[in-house]
Amino acid sequence: MPYNVGVKKKPVPKVPKKAQRGKKTPERIAAILKEIESSSSMPIWKACKLHDLSLVSWESWLSKDEELANRYVRAKEKQLQRMADEILQISDDSIWDELFVEEDTKEGKSAKRVLNHEFVQRSKLRVDSRKWLLSKLLPKKYGDKIDVEHSASESLMALVAARLAGGG
Repeated sequence: MPYNVGVKKKPVPKVPKKAQRGKKTPERIAAILKEIESSSSMPIWKACKLHDLSLVSWESWLSKDEELANRYVRAKEKQLQRMADEILQISDDSIWDELFVEEDTKEGKSAKRVLNHEFVQRSKLRVDSRKWLLSKLLPKKYGDKIDVEHSASESLMALVAARLAGGG
């Protein structure tokens, strides 16, 4: 005899239909854009997931709605500015740079101040990651400036000019 005979089945909760979960509403759009611009590191897939929307749906909306695409660009610009501001905050935060380690001495126990290498390295990684990302996403503002200097000699330039003019 089966073990579940006579046991009532629990009602299965109704899951919203896929079309309802991903419905485009002004409230949902505003909430997703708010998530992006208020966090320096919120990826769009996570913002969509928090608001019960697939990334594919979001990308489809962006491709079909120019005003939404412009609003998204402005939200991303705010997010990147927040990230740039965080670089200074991380760099200036030195509260955990040093630790006090207890040690035994002839006089008894004492505390010794030591550098917290792990925290310093983590801070460096956080700053470097943000700098790299900003240099790639906003190269005109945060990218490396490259100076190109022309230093060909006069005789070389004359030779090239003559060759181009058909003189030899």
